[in-house]
Amino acid sequence: MSPREEMKSREPRPEKVESVEALLQRLKESSGTLLTDYRGMTVKAMGELRRALRLRGAAYQVVKNTLMKRAAAESGYEGLAEWLEGPTAAVFLGEDPVAPAKALVDFAKANANLPAIKGGFVEGLKLSPGRVRELADLPPKDMLLARLVGTLQAPMSGLLATLQAPMALLAATLQGLSDKKSTTVSSGA
Repeated sequence: MSPREEMKSREPRPEKVESVEALLQRLKESSGTLLTDYRGMTVKAMGELRRALRLRGAAYQVVKNTLMKRAAAESGYEGLAEWLEGPTAAVFLGEDPVAPAKALVDFAKANANLPAIKGGFVEGLKLSPGRVRELADLPPKDMLLARLVGTLQAPMSGLLATLQAPMALLAATLQGLSDKKSTTVSSGA
């Protein structure tokens, strides 16, 4: 048996199995994952990026490509495999994918395009680096939901105003007649 065949037939080491399980858990818990190439980044810059992402509900972690490929395949993110070459770090997104994407894009703009954005998945959609930048340009999720609620409320408010207008007009007319009668009665007495 060749050394290569022997390696394939061996059971994976427990620490690698644990690493894949941890990555799989992170992928399942997050609303998406963005991949970056961190080559050229200093330790200080990476720490700053981690803090910026943590403040926005995301985590930044350097990953081993082979382990990430296994976790991605098990979690339904097989499309990540095309970006898993070279040094790779993953941004595991929280509930709002927009804020961390914005933090990542803004950080890259301010730091000579480092880290380089490879792509990712957000809520089941595969995103190219350009799409990640478009995601970063969107308003935060809560603002989008507020706009949607406002858009849905506008026709209802208009309908309510239309329904209340005749009653308001009737009340104003009755008030005018009452005032007119009061003046006529006062001047006639």
